[in-house]
Amino acid sequence: MNASLVCDPVFSVFMLYAESGRREFFCIEPMSHLPNGFHLPSLGGLVELEPGATLEGRMSIRLERIN
Repeated sequence: MNASLVCDPVFSVFMLYAESGRREFFCIEPMSHLPNGFHLPSLGGLVELEPGATLEGRMSIRLERIN
């Protein structure tokens, strides 16, 4: 399997989970900050929003089977 991930700059980090020994699924979470950002200096890049404000971005994943 060949994969590419393209994200807007707001998603500078992503979390990937793939269970050991299982190949039928994975989970990918685009993030604007480092994991556990609330507990890191400068919030690990976490963007604080004012009430009613939003933060958005786009992401695409392309998977190709390699024969």
